Amino acid sequence: MATTWLITREADDARAEREARGVDSIVVPCVETKLLAWPWAPHPADAGGGSTVTFFTSRRSISAWVAAGKPALGEVAALKPATSNALEAEGITPTIISEGGVVSLAEAVLAWAKGPLTIHYPTSDLGLKSPEQAHALELLQKAGTVERRMVYEIAAPANLRQSLERSARGDWAISFASPSAVQHFFSSGAVLEQAPVRVACLGASTERAWNSARPAGWPQAVNTREAPHHPEVSVMTLSIPVRLRRLRSTPNVRAMFSETQVTLRQLVQPYFVVPGKGIKQETRPGYGLWQVSPDVLREEIGLLNKAGVGGVMLFGVPEHKRDDGKGLDVQMEPLRQAIVECKSAAPELPLFADVCLCAYTTHGHCGLVKGNTILNDESVVALTDMAIMLAKWGVDFVSPSDMMDGRIGAMRKGLDEAGLQHTSILSYAIKMASAFYGPFREAAHSAPGFGDRKSYQMPAGNRREARRELLLDVAEGADAVMVKPAMTNLDLIRDSREATDLPIFAYQVSGEYAMLRASGDAGLMDFDRALEESLVAIRRAGADVIVSYAARPWAMR
Repeated sequence: MATTWLITREADDARAEREARGVDSIVVPCVETKLLAWPWAPHPADAGGGSTVTFFTSRRSISAWVAAGKPALGEVAALKPATSNALEAEGITPTIISEGGVVSLAEAVLAWAKGPLTIHYPTSDLGLKSPEQAHALELLQKAGTVERRMVYEIAAPANLRQSLERSARGDWAISFASPSAVQHFFSSGAVLEQAPVRVACLGASTERAWNSARPAGWPQAVNTREAPHHPEVSVMTLSIPVRLRRLRSTPNVRAMFSETQVTLRQLVQPYFVVPGKGIKQETRPGYGLWQVSPDVLREEIGLLNKAGVGGVMLFGVPEHKRDDGKGLDVQMEPLRQAIVECKSAAPELPLFADVCLCAYTTHGHCGLVKGNTILNDESVVALTDMAIMLAKWGVDFVSPSDMMDGRIGAMRKGLDEAGLQHTSILSYAIKMASAFYGPFREAAHSAPGFGDRKSYQMPAGNRREARRELLLDVAEGADAVMVKPAMTNLDLIRDSREATDLPIFAYQVSGEYAMLRASGDAGLMDFDRALEESLVAIRRAGADVIVSYAARPWAMR
C-alpha cells in the first residue's frame, strides 16, 4: 500500500479520501498552461444556438474562454464529469455530454445534429498532434464545418525533475489526469529510487499514454473513470455505504431529484404605469423597474404571455397628486387604460393591481393623513373604493399593500356588494417597514414626505405579530397572502406556509434585486446564478408565487 500519493493537478477528487486513510498527498504539477486568445466572436444573442456548437474537451479550454470574458456561446458539447462540471460552475449547462472520451463526444454531436453545424473546437498544441483528437475531428467534419483552434499551450514546469526526485520516495503512487502530464513525467529526466506501487489515470487516453511509455517492471495504470473501485486503486476508496453524491453525479440526475424549481409560471412581473404614449424607460438600466405608458404595456404583455410568465402586477404613477382620497378615478385613468390594454392583449394572463394611496398623495403615505397621523378607518374607505374601481376595470386580483387594519374585510364586503364576487384579493399580509424599498419608491414616486411608515408597516423583528397579521387577513376573506420583502423574511414565508393552505406570494423587492444586480456589476459574484439561487430559496421556504423584477428578463432569455 502506498504511503505517499503524488497528485499531478490540484483538483483531485480522491485526495480527501486518501488523506483520511493516512496517505500523504503531495501536489507535483506535471503541466503548466499558457492561455492564448479566444479566437471566436460572441455568438449573436438573436441567432439561436442550434447551428453552432462549441466542443469542449478540457477544463483548460474553458479557462481560455473565461479569460476572454466568457463570450456568448451557442450550443455546448462537453466531456464529463470534469469538463461539464467546470462549465456548470460558470453558468453553462452543456447540451451534449459524453462520459467516454473525445471520440465518444464527437459521436454524440453527430447523433444530436439535425442539420449542418458550425463546430468550434478549442484545443492545445498537444491536442493538435493527438491521434484520438484527429479521429474526433474526422467524425465532426461529417456534421459540418469544424474550426479547430489552439487556445492554450502546455509545457512542463521548470522544476519538475527536482519536484519528482524530492517527492517520489518510499512506497509512492501517482495519479495523472491527462496524457500530457504522463508525457512530461517521463521527459523530465527525473532519477527515481524505485517504481511507483500504483498508478491511476483519468480516462482511457491517459491510461494508454502511461501503459505505452512505462519502463519494464513498472505497474500498468488503472483507468479510474472505468474502474473506480479496482483493487489497484482501493486506497482511493473508503467504505461509505451512504454516498449522497451519487444523486448529484450528472445534470440529468440532479434535475430528476430536484426538490424545488422556479419556472416562469411562478413569477409575476411588476410594471409602473405612467401617463402618456410611447413611454418605456427603466429607472436604472439593468435594475428591472420599468415605467411604461398603457400603449407600450400592451406589447410587453403580449411578449410575457407568450413566454409563459405567471402574471403582471400594475402600479399607478399619476400625473397629479391630491391628499383627500377623492378624484381617484381621474388620477387612475392611465391605470384604467393599461388594464384595458392588458386584457385586450392577453385576456387569460392573471392581472394584479396595487391598492395603496402612497403614489397618489403629496405626502407619500399609504393612507389619508390628518396632521402627522395616518388615519386608519377613513383610509380603509378610500382604499375600498379604489379596489372596487380596479375590479370593475377588469383586474383579476386587487392587491392591497397599505397595511391598514381591517381593510381586507372591508374590501371583500365592498366587492361582493358591488357584484364583484369573482375578483380575488391578494393581501400584503406581512409587509415589513424595510430599507429595501428604495428603488421602488423612486420608480413609483411614492417616498414618504415626512416621518416613516413604521406606525402601520410591521417591525422586522416581530415573528409572532406577523402570524397574527396573516391569520387576520385569512379570516377577513383574503384569497392569497403576501410576504414582503422575501429574502429577509424566509422564516415568515415558512411560517405562513405552515399556518394556512392559501396560496403564498412573496415579493422579491426592488432593493433585494438591486443588491444582487450591483454585486454582479461590480464583479463580486455571478448575477444570474445568484438571482436563481435567491428565487429557489424563496420557493423552498414555501412561496407558491414570487413577484420579482426577474420575470421579464427571464422571459426574454
